[in-house]
Amino acid sequence: MMTKQDDGAVARRERARPKKGQGPDLDRLERSALAAFSRRGFAAVGLRELAASIGIAPTLILYRYGSKLGLWKALVDELGLRVDQACAAMDSAFAAAQPFPDRASAALRPFVRLTIEIPELAPLFIGEMSEPGERQDYLLDKVWSPFLASLLPIIHDAERFGNSDLGVPKFAAFSILSMIFAAQYMAPVIDLAADAPQHDPLARVLRPIERLLTLDLAQDRDCDLSSGRSPLNPAP
Repeated sequence: MMTKQDDGAVARRERARPKKGQGPDLDRLERSALAAFSRRGFAAVGLRELAASIGIAPTLILYRYGSKLGLWKALVDELGLRVDQACAAMDSAFAAAQPFPDRASAALRPFVRLTIEIPELAPLFIGEMSEPGERQDYLLDKVWSPFLASLLPIIHDAERFGNSDLGVPKFAAFSILSMIFAAQYMAPVIDLAADAPQHDPLARVLRPIERLLTLDLAQDRDCDLSSGRSPLNPAP
């Protein structure tokens, strides 16, 4: 037999559930939440604040995601899908018949383009890397692991074609990821200092990485050309 107390608990749960057609605008909610988490960090963002920003009750967020962490993970899951797509495009571009270093540049473009299309990705990742724990592990799995798998062949490619200064491949890969994210994270500050936005944000990110991947080749270019040997196609 249901007690009065039990009856009240059921009534509260029913009130927390959105009626059909009256649920929150999830796209709007997730855009607002992603912006807040990336700008201010997980701990500083509250569900009441997020709910108020789009005019819904906090209970609706809890009903849909279970918790603030559940909402955060849902956002990262979506980012992970976009990262997987970008990495698949990296793999396809790398497999195309292009000489080094053009192959490396073409392969990196899809991921760099993703960070431009989703500017929240860089600050979200950078912020969580300073806080070891569940969220850091989750981001490493969703963002770092697929990127690493797609980038390692590019690093090995650079090594085969003469760049011996990249060091441990995984460290080189994380350095390149850091270069990509730092460029996006600092873009507003750089544009402000330059009094104008960069006309080609893709090239702004790629050029330093291209120089890193082709370091030895760039140093030896004059010598190679004078000897008649192309640095892009060294003699076996």
